[in-house]
Amino acid sequence: MVGNFLLFLMLFFGMNICSGSGNPSEVLCIESEREALLRFKKGLVDPLNRLSSWDVKQDCCKWVGISCDNSTGYVKELILANNEFLEAYQLKGNVSDSILNLKHLTHFDLSNNDFEGVRIPSFLGSMVSLRYLNLSRARFSGLIPHELGNLSNLNHLGLGGTYPPLYTENLGWLHGLPSLLKLNLMHVDLSNASSWLLDINKLPSLQELYLWRCKLVDFAPLDHVNFTSLSVLDISSNNFKSFLPKWISNLSSLVSLDLSRNDFQGPIPCALQNMSALSYLDLSSSGFNSSTIPSCLYTLHNLQHLTLRNLGLNGGISNNIANLTNLVSIDLSNNELDGRIPRLIGNLCNLEKINLSNNKLAENISEIFESFSGCLMDSLISLDLSYNKISSHLTDKIAKLKNLSILDLARNSITGPIPESIGNLSSLTTLNINYNELSGTLPKSMGFLSSLQVLTVSDNHLEGILSEDHFANLANLEILEMNDNNFTLNFATEWIPPFNLYMIRLRSCIVGPQFPKWLKSQKKLSWVDLSNAKLSDTIPDWFWSWSSQCIYLNLSHNQLYGTLPHILFTGNISIMDLRSNLFHGSLPRLVSSPAQLDLSNNFFSGNITHFLCRSQFLGISVLHLGNNFLSGNIPNCWENWESLQVLSLDNNNLSGMIPTSMGSLTILVSLHLRNNSLSGVIPRALQSCLELRALDLSLNAFHGKIPAWIGMSLLKLMTLNLGNNEISGLIPKELCHLSYLQIMDISNNNLSGSIPHCFGNFTSMATKRDLSQRFHFIFNKGYAIAILENAYVRTKGSELYYDTILALMTSIDLSNNNLSGEIPEEITNLFALRSLNLSINHLRGTIPDRIGGMKDLESLDLSRNQLWGRIPPSMSELSFLSYLNLSYNNLSGPIPTGTQLQRFTPFSFIGNELCGDPLNKSCGMEGVTPKFGNENGKESEGGSIIDGWFYLSMGIGFVFGFWGIWGPLLLSKAWRVKYFLSVCHKLA
Repeated sequence: MVGNFLLFLMLFFGMNICSGSGNPSEVLCIESEREALLRFKKGLVDPLNRLSSWDVKQDCCKWVGISCDNSTGYVKELILANNEFLEAYQLKGNVSDSILNLKHLTHFDLSNNDFEGVRIPSFLGSMVSLRYLNLSRARFSGLIPHELGNLSNLNHLGLGGTYPPLYTENLGWLHGLPSLLKLNLMHVDLSNASSWLLDINKLPSLQELYLWRCKLVDFAPLDHVNFTSLSVLDISSNNFKSFLPKWISNLSSLVSLDLSRNDFQGPIPCALQNMSALSYLDLSSSGFNSSTIPSCLYTLHNLQHLTLRNLGLNGGISNNIANLTNLVSIDLSNNELDGRIPRLIGNLCNLEKINLSNNKLAENISEIFESFSGCLMDSLISLDLSYNKISSHLTDKIAKLKNLSILDLARNSITGPIPESIGNLSSLTTLNINYNELSGTLPKSMGFLSSLQVLTVSDNHLEGILSEDHFANLANLEILEMNDNNFTLNFATEWIPPFNLYMIRLRSCIVGPQFPKWLKSQKKLSWVDLSNAKLSDTIPDWFWSWSSQCIYLNLSHNQLYGTLPHILFTGNISIMDLRSNLFHGSLPRLVSSPAQLDLSNNFFSGNITHFLCRSQFLGISVLHLGNNFLSGNIPNCWENWESLQVLSLDNNNLSGMIPTSMGSLTILVSLHLRNNSLSGVIPRALQSCLELRALDLSLNAFHGKIPAWIGMSLLKLMTLNLGNNEISGLIPKELCHLSYLQIMDISNNNLSGSIPHCFGNFTSMATKRDLSQRFHFIFNKGYAIAILENAYVRTKGSELYYDTILALMTSIDLSNNNLSGEIPEEITNLFALRSLNLSINHLRGTIPDRIGGMKDLESLDLSRNQLWGRIPPSMSELSFLSYLNLSYNNLSGPIPTGTQLQRFTPFSFIGNELCGDPLNKSCGMEGVTPKFGNENGKESEGGSIIDGWFYLSMGIGFVFGFWGIWGPLLLSKAWRVKYFLSVCHKLA
């Protein structure tokens, strides 16, 4: 017995010696592995010292990211994954081959770091103990090493999601990974891997496959599918243009299927109903052309998440949706669904999220809430019905959705007041009711929504005075949008809000006249819009340092006055808009630069050299300084403004020439120097600005010729305005290369010669325009800035300003020059031209016969030329023509009859030899005006009667005038003597 006890003790202590310790916490890492890890750390760049615990004096098994075997002390896991939203914590550098000394490593994870485009080390293929390798979203690039195919024990391989993307010529190396369960190749370029499907088909154990955005275009035919255990398949965002292969619908184990953002052919295949285990299905933007929601989808009883967004579906939602009893979320947005929301949807007790936005639902809002009166009333937490045609009052029925967290009803036609009962939605975190027809005021019960984070009520008809009570309990509020209502904010001067906002937008609300002091307490604000807020005050000193935390700052269209700080620190601001105020003094020096700065329409004065040449960190992309009183020359230091894409200095008092350094603005898109006192010739340096779309040099004193290089180098020009200068010479034919040109104004100069026949080549003036191109986008500091171009266009007898609809406008203005020759017939090829002004020139010949084909023409001015002949009959077909001036030419004959030309006043035709309506001059059989009557000898109606009486009155007047003067002289000798004596006296 004692022997057995001693034997037990020997075995017990022996086991403890072999394991190193009876207490796992006392296991120390292997010295050689500690050294390997320290060498690995040395190759990394760790900006925020994430690996500070990797101290040589510490046990490496306790280091961050390290996990050791409890028995042997060998390192088994090296997990240095970063949170994908925390870029500042990303590791960089290189992966050292020292990790090859970690012979027992099974898990290696470097995902969501930034290795700055280095290649994946091929030596990783020697780490044969690895079962888990994740390098996804770590910014490796280049060719995937085929040596990874040696990792025969690998269960999980993640390589995708990096930019620039990884690529591979083939996936044959996957054959060496028979144990692979999960393969993530998201955003890996497989366009040259033609056998990708055949190679993946040799992985019989595969359960999860992610091939998002891999540039795949087709499927190789499969005789037999080996990966029948597949439960997750994501082939979204590729270029598939085929029908869906049948083998996909035969994957009966599939739980998740994502086919979104492709271009599949045919209707949604009902073979999908074979996937009885399917829980997640996303077909959004997949190209399937089903006209309605297929009824077969309602048989997928295990479905929890269904997304059919942007498929062009119409019709209604079937009552069969009630069969999807496990449904948790449904997204049918961006379709054309109409009709009513099925009442049976209220019986879906698991449904938490409904997105029906951007459809054509025209139901009454109270009826919709009535549909949710079943058990859905308790489960629903997110409801998006925005961008529909939903109408009627927002009733108290909304309060029944007591667990609702997100409610989006924006851009509908909902009327009436916001009910007080909305304060009962205690779980509400987001309320968006922008762009409706709501009236009344903001109920004070809104202040009870203590969970509310987002409140947006912009663009309604709401009004009233808002006090501290409306916001008393909104401690979690982060976004407040109340634009374009009639609210008056009446807060106590020393009020400190309970919230700490990220965004506030109060455009066109009454916030002033005093500058809001309570803003100072908002330490996290990044987006501030107080434009048109009736502010009439100076900006307090604290504001300039406080505002540097903002990204967007808009104080425009107020009456703020005073000067800006001599040195302005704009900090993190990306867009600063101070236009249309009363600021005066000189421009400040910038210590840091926003992406967009707008100081236009103020009273700034003085020289701009210190602003342009002495500011620092010039990363500005958009600079507006127009409509001020700035003077002096434009300085020659533009080489420091290499990021500049939009420059507006119009309507100032600037003089001198355009400096040559402006040629260094190689990415400049828009240049406005209109209405200054600039002179000289248009400098050749501007031909380096190859990206220019808008060039406005009008209302200055430029001379010389129109440079031919404008048509050779500035090929992206859409607006060219050189009007009201002193430019002379011929119009260069090279301008005809400007196929994108929409607006051309070279009027009020001294141009001579003829109009080039090739003006018919302006493609953009010959094709229909739409508003899709009204914005162009500029990217700076990680933000996209929408630029709305503008132009002054002389049309319909006056000068009009265009911005929001400029993309629709097309115009040619060559007026008030010395042009001669005929109007080229080719100009009638510009079918989309809306305004044509050739007035006050020396043009001769006839009006082109085909002018009636310019169907979009709204304004036509050919006055004060030397045109002759008849008005073409086709001109009566210009149904959109609202302004016409043909006066003071040599036109003759009848004005073509129809529904169009007779609408204009006689002033459109005076100074010619024309006849017919609307002139008071009738036409005979051959276009000759008769003296009296018509061809039947009767008095004609209208103008002919008036003409007859006019000539009769002249005759009678002549008779009475003649005999009234000469009659007495002939009859009285005394009068004759007296008259001739007076004449002789004056002659003497």
